[in-house]
Amino acid sequence: MDYENYLAISYYDQIGVLNEAHHVYLVQHKTSKKVFVKKELAVYNKDLYCQLKAHPVSGIPRIYELFESEHTLTVIEEYISGDTLESLVEQHGPFDTNTSADYMLQLCDIMIRLHSLQPSIIHRDIKPSNIMLSQFDHIVLLDLNAAKYESFNQAEDTMLLGTKGYAAPEQYGFGVSTVQTDIFAMGTLLKYLTTGAIHSSADASNAFFEIIEKSTQLEAKNRYASVFEMKQAIEKIVHIHETADDLHLQEHSITQTPPSYTNRFLPPGFRTGNPQHMLPAILTYLMIIIISASLTVDNATGRDLLFNRISCCIILFACAFFATNYLDVQRFFPYTKHSNPLIRILAITLYTCLVFLGLMIVMVLLEGIFFL
Repeated sequence: MDYENYLAISYYDQIGVLNEAHHVYLVQHKTSKKVFVKKELAVYNKDLYCQLKAHPVSGIPRIYELFESEHTLTVIEEYISGDTLESLVEQHGPFDTNTSADYMLQLCDIMIRLHSLQPSIIHRDIKPSNIMLSQFDHIVLLDLNAAKYESFNQAEDTMLLGTKGYAAPEQYGFGVSTVQTDIFAMGTLLKYLTTGAIHSSADASNAFFEIIEKSTQLEAKNRYASVFEMKQAIEKIVHIHETADDLHLQEHSITQTPPSYTNRFLPPGFRTGNPQHMLPAILTYLMIIIISASLTVDNATGRDLLFNRISCCIILFACAFFATNYLDVQRFFPYTKHSNPLIRILAITLYTCLVFLGLMIVMVLLEGIFFL
């Protein structure tokens, strides 16, 4: 037994379940208190995981610990907080041309890095549920369970892995997986992002129609030769689209705001631009200001009263921002991402109360230092 790695794994306590069926858990390091993801894999390529642990690839969760025992590989990797592209499409519908292009170009850069390794790493399970949109609209590619090294010495894959609809024909035993295998999945993903379904027809009105058609050819040789070539095709479409928008603006002599992405620095309620969220947020902020401004303290001087009112305002705003997960601050606190909604709500409530008490203590100390 590899006791050194076994000992390293033992320092992580399970605090939540992300996917019980696939043995994916949320864990916390006993010393640093940082949160990670633990996976127990029955099907894996240990050499591939060792390579990525030693040489991390940007855009893929970093691997921190590996331990192999009884045909199972335990992996401790970086925890990425955010929403999958699948959940975003399900909630809000297909993306527009610019947003789809932005996400696809980021994915292309990740895949170019993987395919540029020697030998190339083929992901083989690119799909919207495996792509996370993290902070500042950065794309992160998850789940390397089906990944393999590219090999030209095989007639076909020895193990058939992938997801129906996104898996290329060669993943069903009709050939060997190559970089074109990932390109097929990326073409299907592009169709999903722009139509909302992989079985929907991407007709000629779709700006990426030709790219989707070429990427998803049944014969691998008829697809793009590389992800870099596919990226160039997407960039060309974006350039044409932006040029057409500029001409449209010139013809009508109007100024339009370009498609905007979620601004994570806007206060809660204003990040999505949805009036249904903005109105309750405005009322909440007004209520906090009114409560703070009307605060009274017995026998307090004017300066003390002003300090207490400002402190009250800061504390209530801080609690509101924490409870609504401003800038994803809750990712640093255990159980706030728990799969059980009740546990998640209780954890957020408890930490919000602790934030309130902590800030109260700080303000009392500051008042004692500067006003007494």
